[in-house]
Amino acid sequence: MLEQDTQNDPQLLKLAQGILEGSERMAGVVESMLDVSRIDSKSLVLRKISLSVDAVVQKVKKGYAQALYERNIQMDVDGLNDLPQVSADPELIQKVFNQLVMNAIKYTPDGGAINVSGKYLNGDTDPHVEIVVSDTGIGIELGATKAIFEKFNQKGEVLLHSSGKTKFKGGGPGLGLAIARGIVEAHGGRIWAESNGYNEETCPGSKFFVSLPVEKSLRNEL
Repeated sequence: MLEQDTQNDPQLLKLAQGILEGSERMAGVVESMLDVSRIDSKSLVLRKISLSVDAVVQKVKKGYAQALYERNIQMDVDGLNDLPQVSADPELIQKVFNQLVMNAIKYTPDGGAINVSGKYLNGDTDPHVEIVVSDTGIGIELGATKAIFEKFNQKGEVLLHSSGKTKFKGGGPGLGLAIARGIVEAHGGRIWAESNGYNEETCPGSKFFVSLPVEKSLRNEL
C-alpha cells in the first residue's frame, strides 16, 4: 500500500526516501562508533587472509561509480595488480580505502581527478607495500595533516552532513580517518597525509599514504 501511495504522491516518495537515507546514515554512524570503541579498547578482531590490495581498491571504486559519474571525477588505479599480497582483514582494509576514496571525492571539485597507485618497498625498512591515494582537491591546511586523523575532527560543512557523503565539502561525524588509522595500525602499518596547503582556487591536492607490511610467507609471490 505504501509503495502504491508513494508512486502517486511525489512528496510522499521524497519523504520516504529521506527516512530511508536517514536510517542508513544512522546505521553508519553507529557502526563507526562501534569501530572506534573496538580500536580504543584494542579489541579489534582481525580475520586475516592473503589479500590483493588491487581487488579491494577496485571494489571500492565500483562502489563509488555513481558518485564519480555525478561529480565528473576521473579515478584511475595504477600498478596495484603488481603488488605482492598482504596478510590482512579484507572487510577492515576495505573500510580504510572506502574512507580514503570517499574523502578524495568529497574534497575534489567537480571535474577533478583521483589516482590510486602503489609500490613494493624492500630496502632499508622491512618489506611493505605503499599505496597512495592522491587527488586534485582543495588540499589540507599546513600543519593539519596529523590532526585530521583524530576523532571528531570535522573539516566539511556541517550543514551538508545530512547529504554530505560525497557532496563537495560535505560534512560528517569526523570518525572515518581515525578509524582508518586504527585499522592500519592494528595491521602493523602506517597511514599519513601530505599536502602543500589548503586553497580552493588553486587546488593543490592531497596525498594519503597507506603502508602495510608484507609477511615473509607472501614475499615469494614476487
